[in-house]
Amino acid sequence: MCFDNGHHGIQAEDGKANSITGNICFNNSRSESGKFAGIALENTTETIVSGNVCGNKIQNKEPATQGYGIFESGTSDRNVISANVVSDQPTNAIVTVGRANVVSGNATAAIQAPPQKPSDSRRHAPH
Repeated sequence: MCFDNGHHGIQAEDGKANSITGNICFNNSRSESGKFAGIALENTTETIVSGNVCGNKIQNKEPATQGYGIFESGTSDRNVISANVVSDQPTNAIVTVGRANVVSGNATAAIQAPPQKPSDSRRHAPH
């Protein structure tokens, strides 16, 4: 379990043929809210990211900290990102840059926005 880290929960950097499977990554990016991911791939190729659960467990109405579930950057490509559960991310659940990636079968859910109050400036239909 990767929980409450200052930056990414798991980071694969400048690597090849890694396997990141079966992890739970919650409430990371504590040093700068919204900047870091549960799982980050930076300049990484031919890596499998599968069967992970990433998100923000919001307790006691605490704001979400982890900005992304799975985040790929740089020259990352030819990665397989599948069968992950990513929830409660304030920005994007899964971000990829590689053109030859396989991204499939992931379950994602965004943080629900609070209900908006009706605007006083709206015109109402005559009665």
